Amino acid sequence: MVAIKNNNITKDNISEILNDEFLEIILEPYKFTVEKEVSEEDGLVILCLDEIEFLITWGDSEDEALTEMAKEILGHAEDYFGELDYWYSGNGKKHAPYLLKAILINDVEKIKELIICRPGEN
Repeated sequence: MVAIKNNNITKDNISEILNDEFLEIILEPYKFTVEKEVSEEDGLVILCLDEIEFLITWGDSEDEALTEMAKEILGHAEDYFGELDYWYSGNGKKHAPYLLKAILINDVEKIKELIICRPGEN
């Protein structure tokens, strides 16, 4: 970690201390929560991410749907930071900490382990 001279932390130099380890500590409370439903028609497991409501995945099993959700989270994070001017507007601002966490993790299996699955209403 970088020390700031004379303990003079300002908006201009805060980026000097924001390394990956520091960001991981800040982002630790952010979790991914999905609502799980099972289709009565075909038995597919359908997951909808609470934090980013338009991310929806499905699979033949909960494990498969969770893997797909982790891939979607990471893929959307890459898109989000690749086109920040577009995504970081309106409702997209609230997605930033979750997607930054995904970028820092950068591992589908590790993201999958952070997903909390709760039953839906069906």
